[in-house]
Amino acid sequence: AFPGLAQLLRFADRRVTSGHDFDAILIDVLGLAQPGLPYAHAIDPQSKGSGMLFRPVFLKADVNNAVVYPIRAEDSSISKIINDLRNFFKQDCDIEEMFDGLWSMSLHAVEPVTGTPHYLSATGRGASHYLDQARQRLGWYRLFNEMQMFLHQHDLNQQRLQAGEPIINSLWCWGGDAYAGEFHPDSAFYTDDALMQSLGRLYCGRIGDVQDLASDDSSDAIMVVDLSVMRALKGESPVEPEELLEHIEARILKPLLTRPGVRIRLHSGADQMLSYSRFMNWKRWRGLRLPDSG
Repeated sequence: AFPGLAQLLRFADRRVTSGHDFDAILIDVLGLAQPGLPYAHAIDPQSKGSGMLFRPVFLKADVNNAVVYPIRAEDSSISKIINDLRNFFKQDCDIEEMFDGLWSMSLHAVEPVTGTPHYLSATGRGASHYLDQARQRLGWYRLFNEMQMFLHQHDLNQQRLQAGEPIINSLWCWGGDAYAGEFHPDSAFYTDDALMQSLGRLYCGRIGDVQDLASDDSSDAIMVVDLSVMRALKGESPVEPEELLEHIEARILKPLLTRPGVRIRLHSGADQMLSYSRFMNWKRWRGLRLPDSG
């Protein structure tokens, strides 16, 4: 059903990679020398290094770690709680609602935390390492603890607790890293994610939706970022696996594989990446099993 994907899986070379989340992969592909991406600067170039993005989360602590659990973006109590947080801490920061359940925070005096991964990469994973890392910025760490105390004591959270629902007891903050001016004018960046498009606009000469990929006949380097599989795995979109593969096959692999002289590097966040060029199709012995000599 998915000949393009089958072609890659059969003929592409597998190379060991250390990039296990899309932030690390993008940093490597863009050739950056920093631990995190400047998402806040990408959305608001006037943030002057004091901005971050955040999503309200349920931070569940256990013996060895603290795990980040998502709160549904359409939950009606989120806006009420975060608006109250904004009013209470208005002397310390400006908070603004963005899109897709995303909020921005512009700090007035303290330095933002840096080097933290995107919310999707953090969801469902242990966060103790990043919380310990935040302690290195004492001003931010104190403010963050006060925010967590405010959230925990909020009346709506107490009601959620009594109803057996996950409380909004923390914020996952990321994207406060600096932008060093890197720019690739001869590169194109395709994605359907609004935040990723802002990032692509910062680094690449052309950006577009994934559907625009089919009409791109240039010889420029092309980057395609598709988060549909990750969103489904993280519970943000109830999409069947076959539908996800059909999306990747029809809108990404098919237009790329029909390009003359195509060379593809497919990163999936696994321990290996796939490296493919058209001449590899001649290696018909790949995947074939020779009969036993006996």
